[in-house]
Amino acid sequence: MAPFSGKFTTSCASLFTGGTGTQTLVWNTGESSQWDWTLHYSTNLNGQLVSIADGPIVGGKYAGAELRQVVTVTTLDQTACSTKEGLTETGGPSNWAFTSD
Repeated sequence: MAPFSGKFTTSCASLFTGGTGTQTLVWNTGESSQWDWTLHYSTNLNGQLVSIADGPIVGGKYAGAELRQVVTVTTLDQTACSTKEGLTETGGPSNWAFTSD
């Protein structure tokens, strides 16, 4: 397990909807991979937001493989959506699964 951080732009009004994006993964070898992801499902399970994103690795190391990321957001404060600052940060464990043909 290793720490990971990233940015995902959404709004409190669309917190539970899907989205798409591109992310660069940087490996401990200095190599990188580019991943095109689609967030296709999210739900609130036992008070925790669970989001699943998947898509192809389109460039760099492991190009052609598929990647699925499952994030369990454990620090979601939905009441922050009602404040002036809004919801500015979330966190929690993430699992990554790589597959190839």
